[in-house]
Order: sequence, then structure tokens, then C-alpha cells
Amino acid sequence: MLHIVSSLAFLILATSLFGQESATRTTYLKSDPGIELPQVDGRFSLPKTDSPLPLPSTVMDGPPVCSSDGVAFLQFWTPPPTYNSKQIFSITAKGDVAAFPVSRASGLTNAMIRSFDPGSTMAVMLLNAAPEPAAGSGSFSQKGHREYYLARFKYSGEFDRLTRLDLNFLPGQIAQLDDDTYIVIGTDQVNAKPVIILINGDGTILRHLDTQEVLPSDQAVDQMMSATNFIGLKPQDLPPAMRMSVALSRLQFVHFGTKLLLLEPGPHPRIIESSPGGQIRVVSIKLPEGQVGDSMLATKNSWMIRAYPEGQDGLSNLYDVDRETGVTVRQVRTAGVPATSIACYSEEGLFGIRWVERKPYLMVADK
Repeated sequence: MLHIVSSLAFLILATSLFGQESATRTTYLKSDPGIELPQVDGRFSLPKTDSPLPLPSTVMDGPPVCSSDGVAFLQFWTPPPTYNSKQIFSITAKGDVAAFPVSRASGLTNAMIRSFDPGSTMAVMLLNAAPEPAAGSGSFSQKGHREYYLARFKYSGEFDRLTRLDLNFLPGQIAQLDDDTYIVIGTDQVNAKPVIILINGDGTILRHLDTQEVLPSDQAVDQMMSATNFIGLKPQDLPPAMRMSVALSRLQFVHFGTKLLLLEPGPHPRIIESSPGGQIRVVSIKLPEGQVGDSMLATKNSWMIRAYPEGQDGLSNLYDVDRETGVTVRQVRTAGVPATSIACYSEEGLFGIRWVERKPYLMVADK
């Protein structure tokens, strides 16, 4: 995994695939020798080397995220060698690829993707951009003036509409709750405190949510920051507001049927589950000793946590956890395929991408 300063991007390196016969067995985890944990071995298809996926880069910003109907979305840093711009692509288990270029969001210049969410009815992005000058003005009213926008895209990649956000805090992440309701998480830069609100499609603030219940405590922020790698910079040396913004960027939204999940990563991860009726449920995840929760994917009936051994973020494991208790029920062994390469669960089974000689290929697991 290659971290690029605050972007937390990583390079997926080309490695060879190998398969194992599918089997179920019970074993003792070395990291927690007193607890029996079932392990399930899966086998993935070999890449079809004559049909690489048309993706733009080998540098990804975090692991794939998944829509509730099993479509994987990936964020790529481009172009080499600077890698200073993001692009969003979606991939299905059948190998269909769609692009979501921010250039399709008309009326903006120098748009930057701050966050992305697969959404429930449309893909949504939080953009930071400069508005185009009015016709005939010849220049911006304020030099260097930038604003935040909510951009919506159809799942075909077609641009839908753009909404300017007038907020009194620094937004960091956005996710779609339903067709016209969105949740925004950000930082009160004056007080270095988290903020979470609901807005509609016009950007109107519907209400503020209780951050004490659904956002990480100061201790959890410390734990998330300790698991964050920077180049030449200690996270604890960041200014408080920047430190909070970076910690909030580590949170991950996941769509699970009609519910929206929010993963708080770290050695003691939590999942905050929001139902359409507004009910909030917090589930503490109990991983094997020494494992650090990093990200998650949801299948039709289960939650899976991607984790790595503490101090060894180049390794990855995949754990199935009980949705009611948060207890780890089994380790999903993926036959040499890193958990960070596994994107989604669909009717075809678990699938993801692998890089071979710097080219990406689709891989699908046996059901």
C-alpha cells in the first residue's frame, strides 16, 4: 500500500493469482489463540488476460465501495506522474465499466472530488470548485474563490444536476439517504468539532444531528489518527481543525439495502446503522485481537470488515461479523487475493479487480 500524504491513496501492485479448493474448517487464530474462529476458503477465477478493464490508473484512493445492488465504485488518482486529480469509475460483476468525469458537471472550473457515494438512486459527489465567470464578465468576482457543490450522476455516468452548498462549516463527506435527502459530515473549523447535518437536493439544511451519538469520540479520533500514515508528518502535530477533518475523512459510508451504514475504523471499530425511518443503532465490532478495522463491504445478508494486523497495513484480512452483536463469526480467506482487491458482492458472488503487469482484470469468486 502506497500512501500519498493526506489523500491516503494506495498503489495496487501486480501479483499473481492462485486458487484453492473451497472448504470450511475451524482453526485457532494466531492473533487470538484462545478463540476458535471458523475460516472459509474461497477460490477466484483467473484473470482473462485478453480483456483488461479500461481503467485510468494503478493508484486508487482507498478500497472499492459498493452500491446496494452490487456495483463497485473505485476512485483513481490521475494522471501520472503527478496523480493530483481523481476520477470515478464503476464496475459490475460482468465487467461493465462506466466513467463519472467531473467535467460533465457544467458551470465549474478546476473541480476537485472531496468525497463520493454510490447513493441509493444516483451516484453523488461532494465537489470543491471555482464557478465559471458569468458570460461577458471576463474574470471571477473574487480571485481564487472556490465553493462546495453536490453533484449527482445517473448510474450510466450521465451528469444529472448540480447544487451549490452554503454551509457554515467545512464539509468532508456526503452520502445519499433517499432520493432527495443527503447526509453531510464536516468540521467546525473554529472549534475543531465535528458537524453532521441532513440536507435536501436544493441544499437546504433540514436538521442538525447529535454528533455525540453518531460521530467518533476524542479517543476514537486518536486511534484513527494513529492508524493513519503520513509522509514526513506526525498526525498529532496537525492543527486541531485539520486533524479532525482528516479523522472524519477516514469514516466510510456503506449502503446496505435500504439502510445506510457508517464505519468508524480503528482497533475498536463501530458501525452506525441508520434506517429510513430515522432510527439509529450503534454496533461495536469485535475483531480478533491485534486486528485494526480499516473498511467494510456489505453482502446481501452480512457485514464484512477489511482489517490488517496492527502495525502491518501492507497485509489485509476479511472478517464476517454478526450484524446484531458485532462479534466476528468467521474469517473469509480469499486464496491469496488481498481483501483490498475485493470490491462487492453481487448475484455472481464476490468480485473485484487485480493488477497483472499494471493492467486491471476482473475476478469473480465461486459462490
